Amino acid sequence: NAEASSSDCPHRQQLEHTLLHCQTQSEILQATRDNYLSIIDEFKRDLEELTEQVEQQQLQQSTQSTSQSCPEPELHCVDPPRINCELEIQNEHLACQIQGLQGSLQDRDNQIDQLQSMIKSYSDFSENNRLKGEIHELKQKNCDLSRQMRELKSLLNNQEEQRVELCSKYENLMTSFEDQCQEFKGAKRKVQSLQTRLDQVEQLQVELRTEAKMLREE
Repeated sequence: NAEASSSDCPHRQQLEHTLLHCQTQSEILQATRDNYLSIIDEFKRDLEELTEQVEQQQLQQSTQSTSQSCPEPELHCVDPPRINCELEIQNEHLACQIQGLQGSLQDRDNQIDQLQSMIKSYSDFSENNRLKGEIHELKQKNCDLSRQMRELKSLLNNQEEQRVELCSKYENLMTSFEDQCQEFKGAKRKVQSLQTRLDQVEQLQVELRTEAKMLREE
């Protein structure tokens, strides 16, 4: 019995070592799976937040387009510098959003590469199929983010065009206003000149009447 126990000992040690190795690998895989799920949940939260921001920006742009389609107010009601400042602030906000989206896209590309590398390391496990499906979904969402980023860039370009157009209109209004001021000053001078001539004519009429009266009296 002692000899049998001694001969079985190496085999038992090998089995225990194999079992310990399997348990360790199982724990590593479980931790990796939990890490994947955490990353995916973070992706989903970021995507929902970015989607909400894009929808809000699109709604804001739609509201601005509706308000800009109304007839232009009178000159004294327009405040082009204020509107131009607001457009610049909106453009800066859009530029920050685009920069944030670009950073998010780069982060997702890096994380997708990491996921792909880890999948290759554990290619013998059936979990790979699910992870590959999730990576495909993340790539699809990444494409959607790229499309939304292009839309935001287009929106930024439209905002800039509107700002330039508004500046041009404001400059034209100022030029027209200055021309009108010059015309008004010229007309005022003409009126003053005519008034002076009228006063002279009236004075001459008074003198003539006085002279005629004196002649009749003589």
